[in-house]
Amino acid sequence: MWNALERFARAADRLSRTGGVVGGALAIVMMLTIGREVIGRYFFNAPTSWVVELDGYLLVALVYLGGGYILQNDGHIRVDLVYSRLSPRTRAGADLFGLALAVPFLGFVIWQGGLLTWYSLVQRDHSVVMDWPLWLPELAVPVGAILLLLQVLAIATRRARFLFRGE
Repeated sequence: MWNALERFARAADRLSRTGGVVGGALAIVMMLTIGREVIGRYFFNAPTSWVVELDGYLLVALVYLGGGYILQNDGHIRVDLVYSRLSPRTRAGADLFGLALAVPFLGFVIWQGGLLTWYSLVQRDHSVVMDWPLWLPELAVPVGAILLLLQVLAIATRRARFLFRGE
């Protein structure tokens, strides 16, 4: 059983790394579009109307798609003052407790994000400035939450294995 769970965890790790790479690429695109906007506006008096809208969508996508990668690399905020003084087994238990709390929250985000995306697809909603279908940027919310949930489950399996088997 533990071998199957570890295979699942490795697959979730790969997906999280992919989400992190995509999020990093989106950050570069944001940097380029903002740079283009600054140069166009202040040096050529040629501002655009689409940069703010596009970068808002890109920011949401990079945050959601990169969430699993951040969790995988232990980048989320934690109160280390107490946590660092715990024994390794107690830390694993505390991690499992926190991860268990994340599961229903992520389930809610997946559900609501999926509903919003589906509604926008069915209603053919479009953005105001760029006239893009809104379901495209909204899709990043449920997809990113799924990636984060998979990473939560991957870390939970490793913490549980440590608690029960000492590995």
